[in-house]
Amino acid sequence: MLPYSVIFSRIFVFFLVPMFISCTNDSTDLIFNTGEDGALDDKRLRFTKIAKADWRLAENQDRITPNVWLTRADEGLLFNAKIENKPDGSGPSGTKWFLGSLDDYTEEQLGALEFVSMKRAAGSKMRDVPGKSFIVHLVEDDAFIELTFLSWGNKSEGAGYSYLRTNLAE
Repeated sequence: MLPYSVIFSRIFVFFLVPMFISCTNDSTDLIFNTGEDGALDDKRLRFTKIAKADWRLAENQDRITPNVWLTRADEGLLFNAKIENKPDGSGPSGTKWFLGSLDDYTEEQLGALEFVSMKRAAGSKMRDVPGKSFIVHLVEDDAFIELTFLSWGNKSEGAGYSYLRTNLAE
């Protein structure tokens, strides 16, 4: 008869290890991501909040402008940590969203688009946003950025997420 420790370790490897593997996408481990965040070049920046990271810490907030600090708690939508402490479904506050790419519109055309909440722009299906690009209007700053989600973890995974976004024009 095998000792309990051997039996347990075999059960752990067989049943639990695949659960950790399933928490990844092709390039980002939503639980133990050690990827480099920050500027990729002079036009784009990568931001990641790993699963279960404390959203109140500055390193877990994408401080785009003095008015917009995007983050996410351990579940739910993004919110603006500068002025909110949880999402409300109509935000993030200070932002409006449109599914699309900045390359497809002139500045004049951007003004005519119908910007809505992040949830509405995503069709209320945040699990489907990886790979999709959004134009984000930073309302108080009257600026536009493009944000492309790389990952969106569910609450059972600790709600990690990552995206690429354009930098604000200087």
